Amino acid sequence: MTTLYIIRHGQTVANIENRIAGRADFPLTDVGRAQAVCTANFLKDTPLDAVLTSPLSRAKETAEKIAESHGLPLTVVPDLAEVNFGKLEGMLLTEAAPIYPDVLDAWHNHIADADFPGGERMREVAVRAKQVVCDILAAYPDKSVCLVTHGALIKFILAYIKNMPLEELDSVHYVNNASVTTVAYENGKFTVLAENQSEHMGKLVSGIPNDIFNFLDEKKN
Repeated sequence: MTTLYIIRHGQTVANIENRIAGRADFPLTDVGRAQAVCTANFLKDTPLDAVLTSPLSRAKETAEKIAESHGLPLTVVPDLAEVNFGKLEGMLLTEAAPIYPDVLDAWHNHIADADFPGGERMREVAVRAKQVVCDILAAYPDKSVCLVTHGALIKFILAYIKNMPLEELDSVHYVNNASVTTVAYENGKFTVLAENQSEHMGKLVSGIPNDIFNFLDEKKN
């Protein structure tokens, strides 16, 4: 059996401001660093064989705390990087909405059909998410592997693991910063053992609110 511990990076300024981060390399906030320490402590007695990370600094800094607590090196996996949001990178959601209304509407209501100008198509991201999970399973058979990545990519990873049609991706909630989702893989089948575990962070828990796009609906009314 292979066990995957899927971690989202700690909090960044982009998270606080509802800014579109993507490949823009926002560092962790002080809260984000504290969250990373909490998650490293939460996993310190969990046997791990490898710690993999997105190349972006917010993920690497989160992963470093986990790797240090286990005496393991970090392995950077480029395909664990966040979705490339292209021309929307670094913008506030409220700034992007009047410039790219169709893109924001698709992202809000039917993410499977969203294409980001100068960035990735969501259907391409789905292929990438599936492939990176398959590559990890092939490289680490019967191992326990921690992978530190990003909120949007984790949505796609969970959709693949749960064998969900891409059209149902909107029903997959974003996980919290520095949360832990544990997945077992055995005999060709995935089992989600825990999803979005965040209690270990206490009052430091932060994430993407489910109503983050409500301002779009308010404009229509």
